[in-house]
Amino acid sequence: MHFTKLNKVDYLEKVESLFKNTVLDDKVKGAVFKFGYTEQRLEEGRELFKTLNRLEDEHAVAMQSKADLNHQKKQLQQYINKQYMKYLKIARIAFDGHIEAIESLMLEGQRDKIFNKWLVQVSVFCNNISTNPAYWPFLESYGVKI
Repeated sequence: MHFTKLNKVDYLEKVESLFKNTVLDDKVKGAVFKFGYTEQRLEEGRELFKTLNRLEDEHAVAMQSKADLNHQKKQLQQYINKQYMKYLKIARIAFDGHIEAIESLMLEGQRDKIFNKWLVQVSVFCNNISTNPAYWPFLESYGVKI
C-alpha cells in the first residue's frame, strides 16, 4: 500500500522510518545527496518532522479536551432540561388561564431541540419567573419555592 493512503499516525511512522533509514544507511545518504539532500538539509527535515509530531500531539490533546468539554456540556444540558421540564409542567398547570403569564413564560408550544433556541426558552422562563414576584404565589401553591 502506498504510504499516502495511510492514516495520519501510520503516515507519520513511515516518514520517521524513512528519516532513520536515510541517516543510518550510507548508500541511501549517497543516493539522496545527488538530489541536493545534504546532511544539513536532512537535519532541517528531521527538525520539521519533530515539530510536526509535537503539533500532532498538541492537536490530539486539544481534540480530547474538546470532546471532554462537549460531553460535560451535554450532561449539564440534560440535567438542566430535566429540571426545566419539571418546572415547566408545574407552571403550565399553575398558570392555566393566566394569559399574561403563559405568554411571558413561553409556556405554550413545543420546546426547541436546537441549543440556542432551547437556551432562549429556558432563560426567558427562569428570568421572567425570578423577576416577577406576582407569579410566585401561583407556584408556591404547588410547592415550588423561588
